[in-house]
Amino acid sequence: MGHTPFLVAMERLNDPSDSDPDKTLHKLNFHNQRLEQLNHFHDHSDQIKKIIGLYMGKNKQLFKKRVGEFLAEDQGNSVEPQDLNASLYRFISFVFLPFVRHGEVNHIVNGFTGLTIKLHSPEFSDFIGKLISSGFLGALQLDCLKIYPEIYKTEMPMRPALYLDLVPNYEIEKIASRVSTRDFSSYKDLYKDIAEVFSRQLVLVAGINNIIHRGDCNSFKVVDGGSLSSLQNFSKKTLSQKFKYLDDCWYHFEGEIVNIEVRNAIAHNNVQYDEITQEITYYPNGGELEQAPGQKMYFLDFMRLILVLFREMHNLHHLIKCLFNYEFLFRNKT
Repeated sequence: MGHTPFLVAMERLNDPSDSDPDKTLHKLNFHNQRLEQLNHFHDHSDQIKKIIGLYMGKNKQLFKKRVGEFLAEDQGNSVEPQDLNASLYRFISFVFLPFVRHGEVNHIVNGFTGLTIKLHSPEFSDFIGKLISSGFLGALQLDCLKIYPEIYKTEMPMRPALYLDLVPNYEIEKIASRVSTRDFSSYKDLYKDIAEVFSRQLVLVAGINNIIHRGDCNSFKVVDGGSLSSLQNFSKKTLSQKFKYLDDCWYHFEGEIVNIEVRNAIAHNNVQYDEITQEITYYPNGGELEQAPGQKMYFLDFMRLILVLFREMHNLHHLIKCLFNYEFLFRNKT
């Protein structure tokens, strides 16, 4: 009783045995700053959604104008693709800063940029050319952008999940569950939608991985006695199946990014929710004649799943940016 996510985080941070109180103070100051940012951006969430919508529309000048006004930074008059993307990702990085790990994103983006330069070759150039000409990369970018406005709709129940960034060795179902008056149904489809976008982003990861290891984006390792013949076939695999084809992957995934069982249960509507206890019961094998016992998690744990998966989607969204930059600034110039 009374062990809310905030109080548990504060209790862990104020551990008398902690030998580095300055580090604790830094974490608290960082989190307070993050909450202030959330308060500010939430008040402007409708404006954020409109600006993202302008990027997806035809009036690119208006998009750049609105970004400049929001950021209080002149974005210039150029509507060249590379300049539009620069404004887009500057805006996205700024307004979604409270939800991500800024240092981690910077490190990853620098790695993406260096990798595209290192991989420059006819094989890599052809891979990017196919992504562009097929429309896959552009459509994937737009699907990512559709997710971002939805994240600010989760801002209130997401705050307790953000507290858990401060909790070392956070374990599922170990912290008080009651975190919001909103219903689970308001957010369950968001997790499924982010998982779908992430699954498609893995096509980029796989193509690059194949070039690194075998010099061909369509060349996969042998799995269970056979191998995939093309990236197209990889794209048709389920999310859980895709990971096994990423051998010695160049991109490191931290822990379990997606809870496949929760995602599948939501997709097939095999989920029950107790509004009183905020306990979620999901049935990964729902629909079978003999129903297996359900698995349980709290609403707080589910919001944490959304946060973790969103961060990974956001990181890989920057890979899309880097691949576009390779196309605009490098591939077409050589």
